[in-house]
Amino acid sequence: MQPLTAHDAAYTFNRVINGDIEQTNYGGYTSNITKAVAQDDTTLVLYVKKPSPIMYHLAVYILPEHIWKKVDEQAGQVLQERAAGRQARRGRWALRAGRAPQG
Repeated sequence: MQPLTAHDAAYTFNRVINGDIEQTNYGGYTSNITKAVAQDDTTLVLYVKKPSPIMYHLAVYILPEHIWKKVDEQAGQVLQERAAGRQARRGRWALRAGRAPQG
């Protein structure tokens, strides 16, 4: 098992910023970020369009690059299509349809 580093965090943010599938889940958190750079194993620099208070509450799961770099856009699309065919349930409601953001 490898420890997570700033390089994994940079990989994750850049994947979300540049990926179509990833934008569906985390685009709202990263829309202000233009790029992420790991200066070393413990220092991550996020470049933003303008300062925003959401930067203190980024709910983006960090992906270990050594595993996720092998998952390409096509594989992500397959996972998304499979998930779209199922109902998500929790509590008293059920999600029956979903769509990607427009624009």
